[in-house]
Amino acid sequence: MTTLEGKLTERETLGAKRSGRHRRGMLPQGAAAFSDWFHQPHDYEWIVAHRSVRHLHTVIRGVFSLATLIFALTSAIMLFSPRGPQVLEARLWVCFVLVVQVAVAYVLIVCPVPKKYGFIAFGIFGDVGLASVLACYDATAATMGSALFVITGAFCTFFLSPRWMVAHLLFSCGFVVFSAWRGWSSSGEHPATTLAVLTVILTAIAGVPVFAHIAWTAIAGDARRSARDPLTGLLNRRGFDSAVLDLWDSAVGKDESIAVAMVDVDKFKAVNDVYGHDAGDRVLTDIARRLERIVGDSGITARTGGEEFVVVMSGERTAVEFRLLEAVAAVHDKDDDVPITASFGVSILESDSVLRHAGQSIIGRMLRSSDSMMYRSKAAGGNQMSVHSL
Repeated sequence: MTTLEGKLTERETLGAKRSGRHRRGMLPQGAAAFSDWFHQPHDYEWIVAHRSVRHLHTVIRGVFSLATLIFALTSAIMLFSPRGPQVLEARLWVCFVLVVQVAVAYVLIVCPVPKKYGFIAFGIFGDVGLASVLACYDATAATMGSALFVITGAFCTFFLSPRWMVAHLLFSCGFVVFSAWRGWSSSGEHPATTLAVLTVILTAIAGVPVFAHIAWTAIAGDARRSARDPLTGLLNRRGFDSAVLDLWDSAVGKDESIAVAMVDVDKFKAVNDVYGHDAGDRVLTDIARRLERIVGDSGITARTGGEEFVVVMSGERTAVEFRLLEAVAAVHDKDDDVPITASFGVSILESDSVLRHAGQSIIGRMLRSSDSMMYRSKAAGGNQMSVHSL
């Protein structure tokens, strides 16, 4: 087929139809793009867990704390303004929120960077707390103070999901419109002036955060995918290099043994030659799924080459060896359409080994040792595990 649709894979064609990108016209395409953005999952941990930003945790906490203190400072200043809270109940409420803001700023400084529910709670507190304080001011001050929603919008851009971003925008824009209407109806301001002020504030609150969030989500998604093998979904070599350093630090801190296993599919070229490359791809995805099931969250599973995988685990030596033997057995399933086995080469760094003092550089030596052990397993007929202790 010579048409573009003929060149698309079935998955790509179905994906395009599902999202609506096959429809013509700017409006349908924009709606489809918005739908894709709105419904995609959000990884709350990635932005703070990635090694490249860990050294910025103190900066992130400082920015959160500073933003909260800006809210508190504004609340304190407005207590002395004729446009600020006048009745006793309103002044007491503003004082209460001010104290909570200072407390939150302190907690952000002394505690670790929040995780999912901490991020969500902080975003809700920012929006609801700000709106409740602004509601105590006169309409003009409330409308001008709504510009502070830009700060919570910036937070939502980097740390919350598209759904929470939309919730923030609906809440903040609704409050701004209400404040502007309240100001227009109570002061008799010319409608054109009110509309101009409203347009400026809504643009600042909604315009930049939406497009920034869409761009940031796309960039972050590409960054996460760059660490994954597109066929199996396992970590690729780049993702492995980062994850193994985390596992090393954890194992050293717990004084655990570390095992590195090189896994190579036996006679994989014959699988491709006899059954075809599609069958070969299914073999690789099956092995990836079975290795992940055995390793779980206690280790790392990565695809580092065509039919090569790497497994890294930590723990008590006997337990680690037993689980790796389980992995050898799990690779083969007698009910498979394509019978497969794999050769395992393992190097184990004991918890009391003097080589641990070499630090993370020893990982490269373990990989080379495991590779040698894997070829020893292949030379012995495959479907087995050879182990070397360091």
